[in-house]
Amino acid sequence: MEYLRYVFRFLYKIRWWLIVCPLLVSLFMIWKTRHMGRTYDVSTTIYTGIITGYSIEESSGSLTRTQSANNALLDNLMNIITAESTLKKVSLRLYARSMINGDPNKDNNFITSGKYRDLYNKSKRPLDHSNLLSLIDKTSEDATIKNLQAYEKPDKNNFVYGLFNYYHPHYSYNALKNIKVARIGISDILQVSYSADDPGIAYNTLDILNKEFLDQYQEIRFGETNDVIKYFEAELAKYGKLLHNQEDSLTDFYVKNRIINYDYETQEVAGMNSDFEIKRDLTLRDNRSSQELVNYLEKRIGDQIRLLRDNTVFMDKLNQISAINSGIAQAETFQGVTEDGAETTEKLKKDLRDAEADFLNFTDNLALRKYTKEGLTTREVVTTWMQEILKLEKTTAELAEMDRRKAELDEKYVYFAPIGTTIKRKEREVAFTEEIYSSILSALNAARMRQKTLQMTSATLKVLNPPLYPLNPKSTKRKFMVISSGVATAVLILSYFLLLEILDRTLRDKLRTERLTNQKVICAFPTKSNLSFRRYDALCYSMATQALGNAIFAYFRTSKSPMILNILSSDRGEGKSFIAERLADYWSSKGLNVKILNDQEDFNPESKEYLLANNIKDFYRLNNEDILITEYPALKKNTVPGGLLKNADLNLFVASAKRSWKDTDKLIMDNLINISGDNNVFLVLNKAGRNVVEEFTGQLPPYNILTNIIYRFSQLGFTESSIQKRG
Repeated sequence: MEYLRYVFRFLYKIRWWLIVCPLLVSLFMIWKTRHMGRTYDVSTTIYTGIITGYSIEESSGSLTRTQSANNALLDNLMNIITAESTLKKVSLRLYARSMINGDPNKDNNFITSGKYRDLYNKSKRPLDHSNLLSLIDKTSEDATIKNLQAYEKPDKNNFVYGLFNYYHPHYSYNALKNIKVARIGISDILQVSYSADDPGIAYNTLDILNKEFLDQYQEIRFGETNDVIKYFEAELAKYGKLLHNQEDSLTDFYVKNRIINYDYETQEVAGMNSDFEIKRDLTLRDNRSSQELVNYLEKRIGDQIRLLRDNTVFMDKLNQISAINSGIAQAETFQGVTEDGAETTEKLKKDLRDAEADFLNFTDNLALRKYTKEGLTTREVVTTWMQEILKLEKTTAELAEMDRRKAELDEKYVYFAPIGTTIKRKEREVAFTEEIYSSILSALNAARMRQKTLQMTSATLKVLNPPLYPLNPKSTKRKFMVISSGVATAVLILSYFLLLEILDRTLRDKLRTERLTNQKVICAFPTKSNLSFRRYDALCYSMATQALGNAIFAYFRTSKSPMILNILSSDRGEGKSFIAERLADYWSSKGLNVKILNDQEDFNPESKEYLLANNIKDFYRLNNEDILITEYPALKKNTVPGGLLKNADLNLFVASAKRSWKDTDKLIMDNLINISGDNNVFLVLNKAGRNVVEEFTGQLPPYNILTNIIYRFSQLGFTESSIQKRG
């Protein structure tokens, strides 16, 4: 509770600092912010349809976007809105619109008159000394933009270049990058907001942005997709032409080499060769068998055979049969059976049968002998020989025809072998090109589907809530700045005085004195009051003297005579004499015999009697005094015998409340306590404040409503019902 009162008194002491300084700072901030600009907020919402919108790719199953992919698409869209290229287009169009529609004498929905005059003057006299007003086409915003773009070049003195790249409050990148884009919750809707000190500028900035960012988005998204489609279309045409040429080349090769179905034809050739080999083996075996039998029979009937062979008719008939056999062999070997071919073969076979019959009849008539030497009839042997001769001629003719056909088959193998390799190579080329063509076609279809999806996405990009022209400015932070500056000043002042209060070693009040000295303060005397309270000083001194006298008298041993009070101090000018005289007058008024002893009149602090004194009687002769008040010289330069301190009823240490407690003071106090004991050493604060003295005396005069309230609050009497009049 004591500390709470101390805090209250501390705040009361610095009350004017806490009131006047924050008030002055607040007034300064009010004056400083008198021309503070007001800002206007404008916002617009855009529906994107990226997440919940319909997509051809997703519906066809060719693409399934994840949540992170959707978020990335939204982030890309938000970045496109705030991209430097987008904002540059906004800056140029906003400048053109302001210059076309601005009015130097009247505010309008495009720009205020004051802002327009400033912009007009800057445009009329730019750094490069060129008049930009000639570039402003009042009839066409697009024509003005083209003129400005043609004029712009990367030069520090170029007005249009610096308009966006320097620090203009409305048209620069530093101003436009304050456009905020945020996604509303987890929806497809984006909110775009912007603030400016001109309502027309704020409104038209977002109005232009809504158009420019969509063009920028389509240029970026469609640009890359269109390039991909053009690339795939060119590649598709290239490989389509190549595939067409390769197919034509393969067709020409088939026609040139008279190939209808290579695999079937080669299969037929291989089958014919296999049948041919089997038939040739059978024919060769029959030929050899017939040849062996003919040779054997000729040995048996050699003379008869020689006669037959020498016969011209016999040989003619035999040659005729051989010719017919050759014709039959040629007709039957490797020839397809047609109606005409079958008739020819049957006719040859009939001719062969007739020729053989005639030949056999002729040989029967030429038989010379009836029996051979083995007992066989000549007719039977000749007949058998003739049959074998006919068979031999037949197989020989067939073998001759087969040898000719064998050469033809070999030529077919030689012909078809390189053709097959070439056809396979050409077919591989066609297949490879066709595969590339198909993959390019698939990629082209995917790109076109992507293009359609982008078209649908762009179609869903819609300004849901267009920007509205702001009518009321946003509340400024002027009040907050004024209040916060005053509060900050109060906090700084409070911190400063609090730091001083903690570090300061000035005695000042009872609590600080007792904390610094570790000794009890028995009373306090007030300092001289200011002019308004000075007429009450005598009464205040009287009340302080009364409080001190009563407090001291309680420690006197009344059975002892005289009662001794020692008044001490560290330095001169602490007020010992003043307090001693006040106490003497007070006690004298009570009828007590009081004597004040001091080093100027009653003893010499340098004398031997004083220095060796153990009692007051050693250097002063008593004269029936009731109270002896001994005022000793300053302890920093003089000493007090220990006996005088111990034999005193009370040792009163006087210290000025306006001075600090130094290390020498602490040392002196420690010596006093060690010599005299802690029980009879007390402090008196002199020249203390009114609030300090009131802790011992009660409320000091004057007594009025204000002082009564202040005293009541200083004593924490918040709910005290009435205050009695003091005096």
